[in-house]
Amino acid sequence: MIYNIYLSRFCFDFQTTSVTVSVLTLSAISVERYFAICKPWTRRLSKRFILRIIACIWLIGFIVSVPDLIYYTVTNTFQESITFYLRYCSRKWSLRDNVIYNLVILIVLYSIPICLMAYTYAIIFKQLWRKDLPGIVEAGSMLFRYISNWRKKSLSISL
Repeated sequence: MIYNIYLSRFCFDFQTTSVTVSVLTLSAISVERYFAICKPWTRRLSKRFILRIIACIWLIGFIVSVPDLIYYTVTNTFQESITFYLRYCSRKWSLRDNVIYNLVILIVLYSIPICLMAYTYAIIFKQLWRKDLPGIVEAGSMLFRYISNWRKKSLSISL
């Protein structure tokens, strides 16, 4: 019985941490790509700063999953005298707390990151499809024709 409670808490805690770290890592990658493509002349990030960002991402992931460690417990579907096997893990808190927690998670781990990624990738897309890319001097040059053909092929593949 005690083993099931700890396993239940650990599994959901690990799941929440993994999702949080994945979402925040994808957001950080989109911002890094934005700076690499749209602002290539700015100073590169140092290794120490990148390690701090990674540490912050993991710290936020652990903080977000703390309620799972505290409130998850094993709930019996029937009395133990009937059957021992019909159990499930659930959070033991009020409906109001559940709504608030899920709303915060929706905003912080879904809405904000997806808006950030959509914005950065839209700017990157706009930057890459500009007509006045560096190195293209005239419309009749061989490089211009190569890039135009490449754009047409990549657009047809992406659609």
